[in-house]
Amino acid sequence: MNQSQKHDEFDILGTWEIDICEANDEAYENLKGVRFSLDEGDDVTWHLTALAEQEILPLFSCKTFEFDDWSEGRVLHFYMPNAGDWIEFKVSIQKDNKDQIILKSGKSLKLNCSRVIEETVVLLPRFSLLGALNEGYFSDLKITASNGEEFNVHRTILSCLCPMEDWSKVPHYMKNLPSDVLRLFLHYLYTGSLPDNPSESTVKGILRVAENVPCFKELVKLCTDFLEATAVITRITNLLNDIEKSMENVLSTLNNLCSLSHDGMMRLSLSTEPSQVFEVSKIVAQQVAVVSLKFVLLCDIFSKRKTELTRQERHGLIKSIRDRIPVYAKKMHCLLVLCQDCLVMMNITQKKDIATYFAPKIETFLKTLSEIGLIETLDHIVEKEENDQKSSPHSSFSGKLSRTLKKAVHIRELKVLRMIQEEIASLLSFLFQRREDFCDLSADEKVRSMVKGMNKMIERELPDVIDNIEKVPQTYTRLKFKEWKSLLKVGTAQISCILETIKRHKSSIKPIVDFIQKYEPLQELMVDVGLAESVSKDEPPIPPYKPEYLASSKTYRANHINKLSKAAASILETGKYADMTFIVSNAHRGWKNCVKRDENESDQACSSTSDKVSRCQQNADNGQKTVEFKAHRVIVAARCHWFKCALTSGMKESIDRTILVPDTSPAVFCKFLETLYGEVMDTKSLTTEQLIEMMILTDVYEMSSMKDACESALCTRFNSDNVIYLLSLADRYNTPKLKEECIKYVTTSEDVLESEEFDNLTKDLQHEIGLRMDTSIRDVLTQNNELINRQLEEYGIQSLQECTTRKIFEQHAIRCHRATRIEKCIQSLTEVLGDSIPRRELIRVTLAANCDVNRALNFYFSWQSQEPS
Repeated sequence: MNQSQKHDEFDILGTWEIDICEANDEAYENLKGVRFSLDEGDDVTWHLTALAEQEILPLFSCKTFEFDDWSEGRVLHFYMPNAGDWIEFKVSIQKDNKDQIILKSGKSLKLNCSRVIEETVVLLPRFSLLGALNEGYFSDLKITASNGEEFNVHRTILSCLCPMEDWSKVPHYMKNLPSDVLRLFLHYLYTGSLPDNPSESTVKGILRVAENVPCFKELVKLCTDFLEATAVITRITNLLNDIEKSMENVLSTLNNLCSLSHDGMMRLSLSTEPSQVFEVSKIVAQQVAVVSLKFVLLCDIFSKRKTELTRQERHGLIKSIRDRIPVYAKKMHCLLVLCQDCLVMMNITQKKDIATYFAPKIETFLKTLSEIGLIETLDHIVEKEENDQKSSPHSSFSGKLSRTLKKAVHIRELKVLRMIQEEIASLLSFLFQRREDFCDLSADEKVRSMVKGMNKMIERELPDVIDNIEKVPQTYTRLKFKEWKSLLKVGTAQISCILETIKRHKSSIKPIVDFIQKYEPLQELMVDVGLAESVSKDEPPIPPYKPEYLASSKTYRANHINKLSKAAASILETGKYADMTFIVSNAHRGWKNCVKRDENESDQACSSTSDKVSRCQQNADNGQKTVEFKAHRVIVAARCHWFKCALTSGMKESIDRTILVPDTSPAVFCKFLETLYGEVMDTKSLTTEQLIEMMILTDVYEMSSMKDACESALCTRFNSDNVIYLLSLADRYNTPKLKEECIKYVTTSEDVLESEEFDNLTKDLQHEIGLRMDTSIRDVLTQNNELINRQLEEYGIQSLQECTTRKIFEQHAIRCHRATRIEKCIQSLTEVLGDSIPRRELIRVTLAANCDVNRALNFYFSWQSQEPS
């Protein structure tokens, strides 16, 4: 079956909770309640319970995942860091509930998981105050670079990440810095992160300065991680270039061997000696070995180090590798065609001369290959791995579960290793048998046999390989990026696993390694892949690629937690450097009573916020209480465009440094400020009433990301009591997601449709709901008719009347009761009103009357009388 053919796609993203864990037919309670979150960046985050934290499971070390939704079955891969291993689960989805899945690893481990559908702490767009640096408003300090470039900065912001520094003057280490280094320094202080794609020289310049400043430890870590990640990307890019260069070298070598004849065809020069052909063949074989080892090294590096790259960097590398495949295929195609042309144009004399020269060389090579014991070595490695797996010691159940996961990984490695061993053993056995048969031949028979082999290669083998190579670009073009990404991750992980297995048996493969290292181009590569030891020298040259970078276990900046937002929130709480005031009038909005408080909502919601408000100064203003909040102009202006306009307008707000916030509760505005100063929004701590107020506040001040967070949270809060109000609110404040969810709820709730609140909706909303229900009913009736026809065919019944006394019709009538009531009412209305009434109008009055014919007629004539004449 074609792999690209898929069934109904399933969205695995989100948070899942383990309900039941069974290992070797035993229930395991310690994993119950463990949650794992799968995000769009292919990262997995584990949320462990207190019991689960006591476990040492390889599953919990996995940082990335890949989900394959093939027609043959759904598979979820969890990738372990720095090992090249992965844990594979087959995914089964419950038929009636897509929020329930079963994960199976092998035959012994099963996890029953359910999707966690609840409000979460929403991560807002990355915290940044860079706008203030770029525009320079409210600046109170100036720093000059060595080239004279001036930067207008802000003491309030600089003190967030370096609170112990005296920012009344420019620190000595920031004086006379190169402009690019100073700009990067300030970028970090205003964002808490590095800019995109900084130059290595600039980052190294930052390191030289920041290493001696205590408050820049986090910056030093970011720079170090960046350089390490850059080394990984550079190394993989260099390997891709080297592979292409090696192929070009082979093509160039073959071109030098052949000459262009007068008829435009490539052919072997008549003056070419067999010894020259042999040397060229030797160079080609060595280059093939070089390309193979570099490919293995590339797979090993990518598999082990991909977790230290950002999603953008990982995808960039994957795309780069994907783009190279057609290029490699084209060069391979040219190489094979060139070989074929040379062989085709050989005359019989040249073939015999080459066969005569090659025969003893081939015999010697095969003899050496048999003497190093390659087959025996592979058999020994596989046998040793199997014995190690069988002899693993017994332990507690906790150990059993860990051993079950490791066993599944080990069995998969053994399966691949056994397959490779069998393929190589089969090939070598065939070659050794042919060698024995070849040695028994006379000199003339050997020549004839080799000439026959060359002819076979020309006629059958090379054309087949060339045809397959030609299909490669088209095959990879059809693969979607996600499919290619999955194939690459699994493929590189498999190669890395096999390499690690072979490394564990260095002593066994030493004769093979020694044989390979006789060829100089392969010596350094064998060291790079870890199969040979480097030869120590007095003063070894520093390689462009530093292996210690790839041995690091550090986490790259993709998982970096922004400390600037935490520091900004801290100065909001203390009021340090505050230079403006928000005055919040604690007035009651009329709409607040429209939402009934959910009994499950905690009365302690926003308790911490309320405590802060109680400490704020309260004044009387026209009999109405107000609350003042101290804040920082530069921060609120950098975070909110509306506030920036107000504070830089030259109007009253700008002159008085005061902004009035009417009709808002202090608790909600305090939460608004906390979110403005941070990068997370905890909607769980807000009641539904406060969420509505927060959404309106974010709409007024044009904070779209905060508004979206409120909208998503409200989508989980509506019920029959508040859905009509929330629908009106969604329509008024342009929140399409909330509006869509509310309409879905209304169209499936008869109680809501019959309520007085529904009648108070605007005519436009009622019309939209009517259109939606018309479409839904049409779909239901269509599905019901199709179901009736299928059931009638199963029972061999020609018409509906024949089955009125059949049990099947009774069962169908029960299943489709509501659709049948609607259709009967419409039929009765048609008999009374005639066929001229549009069906849409009949459906509308039928639904309004809950399928009661008399009420429907009353509604119809009542609405007709209200129509303008």
